[in-house]
Amino acid sequence: MADRSTTRRINLKRTLELVMQDGSDLDISDDDSGDGVLDSGDEFVPMNDDFGDDSDNESVDHDIVHDAPADIDSDNDVEQPDAGAFPAMFDDGSDSEWMEDWTQSLKNFPVSAPFEGGSGLNLPEEFEATPTPLDFYKLIVTPSVIELFKTETNRYARTTCDEIKAAGGLSARSIFNIWTPVTLDEMKKFLAILVHMGLVKKPKIEDYWSTHPALSTTFASRLLTRSRFNAILAFFHLNDNARFIPLGQPDHDPLFKLRPLFDHLVQKFQQLYKPEEEICIDEAMCPWRGRSAFRCYMKDKPTKRGIKLYELCESVSGYVCNMEVMCHEPGVSNRPKEVCLRLLIPFANKGHTLFVDDYFCNPELADELVAENTALVGTVRANRIGLPRDLAQQQMKQGEMDYLRRNQLLYIHWKDQRDVHMLTTKHLPQMKRVGSRARPQNQKDKPVCVVEYIHNMAGVNKSDQMISYIPLHRKTVKWWKKLAFHLMTLVMIQGHILCNKHKKEHQQKEMCLEDFVKSVCVSLAAQPTIDPAEDEVAAVPLPKRPRLGAAVPPPNVMDRLRSGSHFPEESPSKPGSNAKLQRTCKVCYDRMKHRGASRDELKNRSPRTKYRCEQCQVNLCITPCFKVWHTMDKYHI
Repeated sequence: MADRSTTRRINLKRTLELVMQDGSDLDISDDDSGDGVLDSGDEFVPMNDDFGDDSDNESVDHDIVHDAPADIDSDNDVEQPDAGAFPAMFDDGSDSEWMEDWTQSLKNFPVSAPFEGGSGLNLPEEFEATPTPLDFYKLIVTPSVIELFKTETNRYARTTCDEIKAAGGLSARSIFNIWTPVTLDEMKKFLAILVHMGLVKKPKIEDYWSTHPALSTTFASRLLTRSRFNAILAFFHLNDNARFIPLGQPDHDPLFKLRPLFDHLVQKFQQLYKPEEEICIDEAMCPWRGRSAFRCYMKDKPTKRGIKLYELCESVSGYVCNMEVMCHEPGVSNRPKEVCLRLLIPFANKGHTLFVDDYFCNPELADELVAENTALVGTVRANRIGLPRDLAQQQMKQGEMDYLRRNQLLYIHWKDQRDVHMLTTKHLPQMKRVGSRARPQNQKDKPVCVVEYIHNMAGVNKSDQMISYIPLHRKTVKWWKKLAFHLMTLVMIQGHILCNKHKKEHQQKEMCLEDFVKSVCVSLAAQPTIDPAEDEVAAVPLPKRPRLGAAVPPPNVMDRLRSGSHFPEESPSKPGSNAKLQRTCKVCYDRMKHRGASRDELKNRSPRTKYRCEQCQVNLCITPCFKVWHTMDKYHI
């Protein structure tokens, strides 16, 4: 290919600068003769000369096509827009000078720093030689984490129960009256039920204890009663509320509710495994449609509304190496460049190659990463500040590619079915033939950076995809509980990746995610807790929850039939309200049950009343149930 000189149009400001220079002989005319077009003087080095000939390589997947980009015709150049269209580009002369650094010459192209990260597992020395899935789960969810769950849950339950009891007006069936401290064994069973709920999908939480033939499963009911599970779920906590700093005050932490768990997981993720050279950063979503100060909407995500997480993952496996929640923390910038640099702190100066999408990618980030011996590859928006707009706005035919280079940063504009803009500090402007050998008509030439980007950018998507297989998406009033359960699901995915990497190192057959989760679920439920400090607590039998509509204890038959001492009264008010508590009528409930009503009918269709017998402490309809209760022995028939 013959040498050529590329041409570029000069904007108005640059033209005036050249005119004002001493001795400038620039001739400005209104015609299209080309006098107003300046030769850039940059020497174009054909790619055939730079990279050698690989024509002997017959592998379709690895052929490098060394075709130079299509010639840039000055007649097809796009006119420069007015300065008002890009005000940030015309504030001063710095950006204009920056544009002059872009060239098509590939001489002295810098070589990327070699990878020195030392990837691989970093398991404890005392780790089992033949570990089970539970062993990998316990590497992340250590005994100290379960102890944290137990301690903070009991602390919050004790504080809340004391406050509610002091207000008065509680019924005998209230969870605030029947609560007993949770033990480590119960907390493990609670976690096992949560894992089970991710495996077995049912419409409502109550359905896991249902005896209906179409819904019945016995796993949850064998571990905890429904009332006990609901009580632990209601009081489940991860931090001490007494240390919470309100919004607007110094040192306020938006993630205070789950900060201990979040920091522990990030620390364990980084400690147990070092990623390979290729890593990626992308956004992930925890589903949430309730109220939250940092709920996001992302129209291009499968989960469009929720809490956004920034995750740094290993490209090949999807293992999450670092993450943070976008929570508008005071003093913490959410600019894409700042997010990337924070996530990369543990992996800087190790020669990693970072893949990002056009939300994060920009020339400024590329320059920062080059200084930290980290390569950047990513799609970029054509209107990013710092890009050469001549090339960004150039009209091209499908299959054509052109490029410009500034130091180690290479900007590639490639036309496929649409325009593709890439930034890379690792690749040269080479083309690679991809497609099926069996169908030559489907083969096409793509830039090497595009091929590697497609292959390595799916790390976060892999993690999200695995989470979608075992989701714990249950309705909850508290956003932090939803995020906490999302993180506990992520723990299962991380443990599964560690397990398979360990098996691969020992040349063993890998385990599928479903088998891994089932094994952890059963092992958590069956694992005993040896803790002498809890023997006394565990030995105390839990108070039996009374049947719906019954008093505690049930009144003696002769007492209720003895006349002269039974008078109706209104039930006490609800705590913090003037409204009277309404309970199921005992007579109506027992009559419906005697007639064969289902559990749902008994729960939803039994008449409720605010009146009760003062002596029997049983809720009864004033008429006729109050009279029937006190005059008939077999009132339910």
